[in-house]
Amino acid sequence: MRPTGLVVLAALLLSGQWLHPSPAFADPYVTANAALVMNAHTGTLLYEKNPRLPLPMASTTKVMTALLGIELLRPTDVVRVSSYAVSMVPSKIHLKPGELMSAEDLLYAILLGSANDASVALAEKISGSEKSFARAMTVRARELGARSTRFENASGLPAEGHYSTAYDLAILFQYAMRQPEFADIMQRKIRKIGSVNGSRRSLRSHNRLLWTFPGAVGGKTGFTRAAKHCYVGMAERGNRVLIVSALGSSDLWGDTRRLLDYGFDQVNGGETRLVLRNHARLVASTPQPGPKRKPALMAAKASGGYAVQIGAFQDKRRAEALLRTLRSRGYRAYVTSAGARKGGWHRVRVGEFETRAQANAIVGQLHSRLGLRGYIATVD
Repeated sequence: MRPTGLVVLAALLLSGQWLHPSPAFADPYVTANAALVMNAHTGTLLYEKNPRLPLPMASTTKVMTALLGIELLRPTDVVRVSSYAVSMVPSKIHLKPGELMSAEDLLYAILLGSANDASVALAEKISGSEKSFARAMTVRARELGARSTRFENASGLPAEGHYSTAYDLAILFQYAMRQPEFADIMQRKIRKIGSVNGSRRSLRSHNRLLWTFPGAVGGKTGFTRAAKHCYVGMAERGNRVLIVSALGSSDLWGDTRRLLDYGFDQVNGGETRLVLRNHARLVASTPQPGPKRKPALMAAKASGGYAVQIGAFQDKRRAEALLRTLRSRGYRAYVTSAGARKGGWHRVRVGEFETRAQANAIVGQLHSRLGLRGYIATVD
């Protein structure tokens, strides 16, 4: 006699299999105080642990330092190293007072070698002082959606009031990796740099995943005793791209590998598995196609919480040139300004949208039609 449905249900309840998910989809073991895994294309969080908890972030700070360097300097700009920059504690590349470095080589030193002296030299070149540069970092980060982040220096050395969140770091890294110069540096394992004065240095990336995790495409590490081990980085597998962010870890490479493996396991054949907070059961949902879009998909500036930002420029003329290009192609673009009149930014944006999905559609369209890299920004 075959068991009835009620008997099978009773057996499941008694065994506990009804109440507990399969170990294959159980949350990963994570030592970090805060961590997340994000779908880099959509911004969807596949795993989260205290993602918005403000914590010291050590040298992951340098993601923002380098991003401003890329946005505000030419690669060939020459930077004279000050005695103050040289005085920074390690990690450093041991620059000399008066040494002349190209902005490009300083960026490699910052992102691969995590050099504190290079970070300060770049900051002084852009803003005149590290303190002024830190204020500019905070303004720019909040423009990019990192609203729970504050910088007090360019390096990530311990300082009161210097903090970020796992979520903010993921947002900043997501945007930074859309910049070709940043992404190219992040993928390098080894690089030789030289000063205008003739000295040569060899750099090796601190990102161990580039050697040990298939699909790793870049990441920034950080460590201080106060912050413990920190990381934000990206990896890809097939057509899936994930961002992992971790703060306050005591097993950094174990945490990041487990988080990435977990994240890639969540998508299988187009099905997304969402783990409930109480871990009592798994809910599987397959994304449904949205309504058919109009061919032009032009963005109206309507009330909403999201916009697509194409760029931010200190030179207003560059912003206006991009604005004209977008409008000539039928987009209802506009420019907003932020920061002080001198040294502020002019942001080129398209539309205001009620949902992130609507804005994300425009991001994809701008990239495929015009080759422009945009990102989703929240509207004040």
